[in-house]
Amino acid sequence: NDGEVRVLPAEEETHVIRHTAAHIMAQAIQRLHPQAKFAYGPATERGFYYDVDLDGEKLSLVVTNTELSAALNSLKRPPDLVVCDSQAVHEVNRLTPSGIPMTTFSILMARFKGDLSLLARGAAALKRLKPGDDILIQEACSHHPQKDDIGRIKLPRLLCKLAGGELNIFVVAGKEFTFYPQPYKAVVHCGGCVITRGQMLARIRAAAASGCPITNYGMAISMAQGVLQRTLSPFPEALRAFEEELAAPHGAD
Repeated sequence: NDGEVRVLPAEEETHVIRHTAAHIMAQAIQRLHPQAKFAYGPATERGFYYDVDLDGEKLSLVVTNTELSAALNSLKRPPDLVVCDSQAVHEVNRLTPSGIPMTTFSILMARFKGDLSLLARGAAALKRLKPGDDILIQEACSHHPQKDDIGRIKLPRLLCKLAGGELNIFVVAGKEFTFYPQPYKAVVHCGGCVITRGQMLARIRAAAASGCPITNYGMAISMAQGVLQRTLSPFPEALRAFEEELAAPHGAD
């Protein structure tokens, strides 16, 4: 305010840039939403954000799991929903207070692309897995497998841990699909981002016709991590289907 130009200490540069960026973002939001009300907008260790009330509209705040606690603590009121990557669900569940609803991107995809309640029932079937059971992991795309591939490495590892021993894991990939050739103890499908909802529903119906419980990657991961009831809690009908299937008596296989 006095017109003097000062040299900013090097250790403060990033903070000042982020603080300024937060104000620029606020100005952009207000230009798009003149009714917006701003509460707090600090810089964080890895970025910046603003707590904004859009008068009935919603605003998303994106953070990494290492920033989650600080972001939640700085909000004026708790968020309506926390959504995380399925592979971070164990850590995010630990960091998110129990009163805040939480789910995963994969479960949202399951709701968008398929029958969430039926997939939730399929997830409950994973609780009954035993060593030696046949499991089909199904992917809709034919991507080049990575070193620590989720469908070929991470998910089988979690399922074997859930079963208490080694499982017979079969992996198929591709958009073309006709039927399930054998009654697997469970089918675990990817999110289906490259196929239509109709194609995904056709696979779910085909699995049911073959007597194969079917679920998706995100639900299977939440199930293996012991947090599926929480990640389904934003969807009462699906949660009810999961709990009913979990409690249902099943004869010896």
